[in-house]
Amino acid sequence: METFLRDFSLSRYDTVTVSSEGAEVFLRKKSSFVAKVNASENLSNVPEKANSGTESSNDSSMIKASRVGLFYPKVKVGDTLEENFVFGQIRAMNIMHELKAGKSGVVRKILVSSGDAVEYGDLLLELEGQA
Repeated sequence: METFLRDFSLSRYDTVTVSSEGAEVFLRKKSSFVAKVNASENLSNVPEKANSGTESSNDSSMIKASRVGLFYPKVKVGDTLEENFVFGQIRAMNIMHELKAGKSGVVRKILVSSGDAVEYGDLLLELEGQA
């Protein structure tokens, strides 16, 4: 197991899922963002960790992940969402959790590919024409 973890940490991959005899293990590398700051430096010069997806000045048009897991969208660009519309699922611990939009609008961008790992608060969808 130690060899596997070492090889994974040195690989170019950020995530890996291993399945065997009905069991499944999902691994994700920790963020590689590191900022070294001397006590005398101005903290405003330190870059912030990039947000998942794209930045938007209107945060209300974004839909964020409500849990950690693997994201599977059920919509495509141009689809119209209503407030209680199920727009996707997040798989966590082999359980599929439905995601409801919580707001209405038209899907402008899907910011995460199907099957990609997401964390709480990651941006998933960008909407336009919000009602």
